[in-house]
Amino acid sequence: MDFIISTESSSDIPKTKAEALGIRTVKMTYEVDGVVYGGKTGKEIDESDFYALLKNGVRPHTSMINDETAEEYFCELLEEGEDILHISFASVCSGTYACMARVAEKLNKTHENKIYV
Repeated sequence: MDFIISTESSSDIPKTKAEALGIRTVKMTYEVDGVVYGGKTGKEIDESDFYALLKNGVRPHTSMINDETAEEYFCELLEEGEDILHISFASVCSGTYACMARVAEKLNKTHENKIYV
């Protein structure tokens, strides 16, 4: 059985590692010193620079993924014709899990391939 492994950018899997393993990642937006990055902003902080900021005490804040972004992301993956195993951020730490599960449940009603969150 073929399936797509998916997660959020909050998983801390380095981009190169995720690409090498074929893990798909939906980008969460995050704020560092008042500037918003990730998601659909087109702005990113290099991974090594991001972790250097953390070591220096800077604390980024993430924003949960909304239903529209989740649906758009999952629909794009479903077009590949495989089931999706989505490993989400902990539900006690973020509302993203609930959002991804809710959207998966909705899409599972209308698509042959299924999403497991």
